[in-house]
Amino acid sequence: MRDLATHLSGFPAMPTNFDLHAIPDPISAYSLDNLEAFLATFDPQREPGVAFEYSNLGVALLGRLLGRRAGKEYEELLRERVLIPLGLESTFITPSAEQSARVTPGHDRYLRPVDTWEMRAMPASGSLRSSANDVLTFLSVYFNGLDTPLRQAADFQLAQPRPAVGPSQGLGLMVRRTGPQTTYGFNGSKEGYVAFIGFDPAAAVGVVVLSNNRPDDTLDALGLHILTGRPLAVVDPVPPPRELSQPPSVPRRVLDRYEGTYIEGKTRYVVACTARRLLLQTWGDGVDEFFLERDQRFISRTSEDTLQFDASNGGPAPSFTIRTGGAERRAVRMPRSG
Repeated sequence: MRDLATHLSGFPAMPTNFDLHAIPDPISAYSLDNLEAFLATFDPQREPGVAFEYSNLGVALLGRLLGRRAGKEYEELLRERVLIPLGLESTFITPSAEQSARVTPGHDRYLRPVDTWEMRAMPASGSLRSSANDVLTFLSVYFNGLDTPLRQAADFQLAQPRPAVGPSQGLGLMVRRTGPQTTYGFNGSKEGYVAFIGFDPAAAVGVVVLSNNRPDDTLDALGLHILTGRPLAVVDPVPPPRELSQPPSVPRRVLDRYEGTYIEGKTRYVVACTARRLLLQTWGDGVDEFFLERDQRFISRTSEDTLQFDASNGGPAPSFTIRTGGAERRAVRMPRSG
């Protein structure tokens, strides 16, 4: 369980058995049966504890194991152990009607509304909604001298030795040292949202940055600037939005040419198309949405990532080029088995 909490378990970031044609989306439709089927067939490539690999799957499994030990579901255990004792009335996984009315919709970096996929079978990873005030209340648990029902748990968490491999990963928290200052924190993002938390327990200072759009992958720079004074780098402005082709203008026969399994080095990709988007599953790293910009070229709405297919022969595309982070890689279609 410690290996799960410190991302040393050997699990990939996400399962590999998503159904890309599932309704309403591959993540929301992913069930507990799907998760158990993946775990029953997963073949670890290394022993636990020897290498760091960030794993949402590992965190999700940790939450499920903690709930099973307590004889209840993770969400119920979270309310009982954390939310109710701290009075966090604006923090939840499954919202009430009143809470649903207060949820701020997510947007892409061009401030266009987006759908947010729900990790129903893996609620311990990426499913909490909260307010800045509630998160600041939670961070105060780690400040010395404050009376809190989680005092013993917070002290235990911060006192745990960090693994010798990988980044400065503590027990569920990242650890950073800036000169003499030691800070703890975390970040996360999903469709339409980015969040950062950071705190200095010695100074009793906490920072929360929440955004309901995705100008980039993290808000670390802004949060660390507030927390530690680390200078902010000059950031390029968001490029103007590209025009995306609308579903009626994309013939099904065109989309069918792109579907299939591709490989680049040791990375496997699975491509599926719907009437309005292309879904790309990077094996072990989750599912991303791409939208058609023009024939054979798809773009992400949350980054500058692009997919350029080679389908000049009019048949199934033999390859595509993925451009991400300024680098290009070419993936080639795998032949169908059988």
